[in-house]
Amino acid sequence: MTKTSFISHKYTIVICTRNRVKYLSKTVEQLLTLINQSNESKLLIVNNNSTDNTASYIKFISEKNEKIDSINCTEVGLGNARNAAISHCDTEWIVYLDDDALVADDWLIQLNRIASSYPFDAFGGLYTPWYAEGKKAWFYDEFETNVHMFPKDESEGILKTSYFSGGIAAYKLLPLKSVGGFPTDIGMSNNKISYGEEIHTQRNLAMAGYKLGFSKLWKMIHLTPLKKQSLVWSWKKQFALGRDFWEIYNKKKDYENLKRYSTQKLHKLSPYEDFKKFRSINACVYKMASISFVFGLFFGYMRK
Repeated sequence: MTKTSFISHKYTIVICTRNRVKYLSKTVEQLLTLINQSNESKLLIVNNNSTDNTASYIKFISEKNEKIDSINCTEVGLGNARNAAISHCDTEWIVYLDDDALVADDWLIQLNRIASSYPFDAFGGLYTPWYAEGKKAWFYDEFETNVHMFPKDESEGILKTSYFSGGIAAYKLLPLKSVGGFPTDIGMSNNKISYGEEIHTQRNLAMAGYKLGFSKLWKMIHLTPLKKQSLVWSWKKQFALGRDFWEIYNKKKDYENLKRYSTQKLHKLSPYEDFKKFRSINACVYKMASISFVFGLFFGYMRK
């Protein structure tokens, strides 16, 4: 459903979703309490061909609120859904928020402050875990946060050597369009575990001369379900990151690069230090999933 364009708006907040209506409804309804108080923001929900009750929910909530627009993207995949939002967007900024997150009360205030105060062309915020289904005793908050991606001693600023999460991310629309949006051959797609489409796009922006930033003050909590609090999930995730590494970072698939990046990853392993810190075999094995990254790296290397 497409409504009249809100030309006066500065930000289009985009939620891409597929078959997660339970958490989508919590995210949307909490976000609306903020959007309804803002004259600069509107919400766009991209239904990525859901087969549950997502379409019915979107229709219901859209009819109740003029600040909600929605489209259906029939090509399954997060990259496809994000690109569909770009094509539909008519504001200066396009802002992506995951469909299973709750934002801080000052989320829109911080968004506008950062966009207005810094020369960023794109920037990301901080996420920490949301244990809506409960928390396993051995699982640590640091396993599901992106705080390690940002400079340790700064609350916000320019990103020089790392990238921000795609689940809480703001982009100026024109630069994002200029680099072709998001790739569709990597990133989450239906039940396939895959990552990195947002890093690929941020690299393209940086190489084109655009400025990337971050702020730890722009915050959300992100669902960490029980299935992700598992050793199997951690090792599967790291395998996928290794497998897709070559495409994410546009690296040449040769033996020297395979050796270099495998060695770098394995050198970061510190099982003894991890055990002293966590005092948990499960937590240590979770952290040792870097080994699975190397397996994935080799798999991706062989997939020429």
